[in-house]
Amino acid sequence: MTVINPYYLQLDDLILATFSHHVETLTGLRTVPQRRRKTRYTASRHGSDDFDPFFDELRLPIDISLWPWDEDGGEVAVFGAVGQLQANWDDLVAVVTKRGPVDVRQTLPVVDPEESGESVLEVQAYGRFDRTVMATTSHSRWRISTDLVLPWPFWHELPKVELAADTSHSFITGGTAPIGNMRLIFSEDATVTHTETGHKIGTEGMDGTQVIVDVRQRKVFQDGQLAMGLLRLDGPDYWMEWPARSQVTLSASAPVAVEFWNCRL
Repeated sequence: MTVINPYYLQLDDLILATFSHHVETLTGLRTVPQRRRKTRYTASRHGSDDFDPFFDELRLPIDISLWPWDEDGGEVAVFGAVGQLQANWDDLVAVVTKRGPVDVRQTLPVVDPEESGESVLEVQAYGRFDRTVMATTSHSRWRISTDLVLPWPFWHELPKVELAADTSHSFITGGTAPIGNMRLIFSEDATVTHTETGHKIGTEGMDGTQVIVDVRQRKVFQDGQLAMGLLRLDGPDYWMEWPARSQVTLSASAPVAVEFWNCRL
């Protein structure tokens, strides 16, 4: 496949960087998302404390051009240019009108400090589309404008980091954005302590084989079923967040597996 666009974006299986579909303009791709403005409070020993709110969604206005060729620049439709434009339109609309999240991926050139050279990094986010309109049409190009909305405004670096069950974990986070997407996997009741902050998160009352604490979703599942009553937190709304490029040390009262993605802006 011939890639001709520096914005190497992929929506599900559709790549927006070829002769058939490519990004014309994209606004806000390198924007630090705003924190939510509404202040929240947690109970403390001497009253209540406000804490850093979570980030708002990231809205990316994007213009996509459709051309009367296939991905590699050939015209293959029976009805010529208009037929190929229609086929390319159908491919795009099937993604833009999808009910549920769209798998959004981007390929980034990065410097690999371990190898002292450049490498390629694939990042992933989940998005949805809002406000799609046809901007311009001609016999040789169709162009649409839409908003790609990322409810969680950071990109996940691939692959996912997976740490086997243990009573202690020590690692250095990567990426450039805070990490709040981890999953803690319990096979028995345990408490996990974040050594750098002293905060704790754990489970109590398990009667199944596995409990997953999904920090990103703010949910707890026992053997695949929602089980919020098993959760034990340090404070009313303290889950967990790790800074980027920082040392993280976790200790647990029983073996716990940890999964997370390093995050980027």
